[in-house]
Amino acid sequence: MAPRRRSLPPQAATSSTAPRGSATAAAAGGTALTTPSSSYAASASPAAHATGGSRKFYADAADALAKMTVELGLRAVASQAERLERELKDVVAATAQDAAFRREHERRLADMTREVLAVRARFDEVPKSSSSTDVEVLLERGRREAAKFREQLRREMGDLRAQINAVAFQLNTFPSPAEAEAILASGAAGDYFVRSRASTGANGLASTCRTECSVQPPKRRIQEAINSTRRWHSDRKTSRLPDAEFVANYLKQQSKRDPAMAVFIQRAIQRRLQATRRRRLSSRPRSLEDFCRDVTWRDVEEAVVDALVNHEKSAIKALR
Repeated sequence: MAPRRRSLPPQAATSSTAPRGSATAAAAGGTALTTPSSSYAASASPAAHATGGSRKFYADAADALAKMTVELGLRAVASQAERLERELKDVVAATAQDAAFRREHERRLADMTREVLAVRARFDEVPKSSSSTDVEVLLERGRREAAKFREQLRREMGDLRAQINAVAFQLNTFPSPAEAEAILASGAAGDYFVRSRASTGANGLASTCRTECSVQPPKRRIQEAINSTRRWHSDRKTSRLPDAEFVANYLKQQSKRDPAMAVFIQRAIQRRLQATRRRRLSSRPRSLEDFCRDVTWRDVEEAVVDALVNHEKSAIKALR
């Protein structure tokens, strides 16, 4: 009976019957396969080249960090080895006369001594100059980035402080209940004055004027308020009205022309009265006539000059 021959898979049979030159062909084929990858790398997109610098930076940083970690580990091991060496010397000195202890632990002490010497030798072989240089470079880069972040934070805090001051200034310009009541009363008086002329066109013109004054740029509104105050200053020279009544008429006329500007001027007058101690900080007038009781026309002029001329930028922010 003929012996059975073991069957092999086609791959194994092919590989087993392949000549030795096929290895060289395979190597050549492998070289041919790597050629397109090199051409693809050569034709890579510009974005890949753009990110090459950042990748190199992170790679250098990671390499320096790894070196630092290794050096720190070696220093820890070296310090532990030195401590262990001192303890071994103490043990050997203490047990020099103890023959039983030496027989039992002589080999262990010798092994520990060899390990300590090996650690010290390995630590001396590690170069330290490159690691120290990398550490200094990283520390200097960290200091520069921290200084840049501090400067950016300082600028952002300055912008935030300016915005908060602007909001606080606008909140301070909001009318009090007495001022709002005075504005409403002056608006009603203005409507009554317009209706008394029996002219619908005049009423529409007054409403249109108030609307247009509200949508005009703040700088133009400020200039119109200054011009209006100059005209009232000329009228004051010939008027026989007392200051309180004249100022009340002035504020009513301003509220008909530009209500927001009238409130702003009234707040400026109130700050001046409080600064000169003629009115307590907690004093809140009940009506427009009550507000104008202690106000002189000179107070109005100086308040307008201070609020609209000397602090024009703050007034523009408040009137926006």
